[in-house]
Amino acid sequence: AAPTGPADRSSDLDLEKLRRVWPAVMDQLMTTAPALTAFFEDARPVGFEDGVVEISFPTSATFNKRKAETPENREKVAEALQTVIGQGLKPTYVLLDGEAPAPAEAPAGDAAAADGRVDEQELLERLKSEFDAEEVS
Repeated sequence: AAPTGPADRSSDLDLEKLRRVWPAVMDQLMTTAPALTAFFEDARPVGFEDGVVEISFPTSATFNKRKAETPENREKVAEALQTVIGQGLKPTYVLLDGEAPAPAEAPAGDAAAADGRVDEQELLERLKSEFDAEEVS
């Protein structure tokens, strides 16, 4: 095998390697931003090209995706990727229903309005699990 130097680092990084190191990226995120890690519970890398990592969320996790997309949270994920992989990568987020990608041009507001009850239930479940809370009436 040919020796690999720093210039070759990005060439040996591919989607398969990203998927293998994803748990380590989540562990790193857990140490730097523990609350953020919960939003990535069902997220997985699904694409990699030109330094951009595409991370999918299930369609039921629109709330988590929106939280991950805030600039400060995106930066924390980028830092975790940098620490684990050793190179600067930019995370982007998509919603996937099974293997079919959701239409990228649909505004988030429309999806939330059409899916409002599920989103609210998802939020309620997330709050109950994260804060070890019970629903009272």
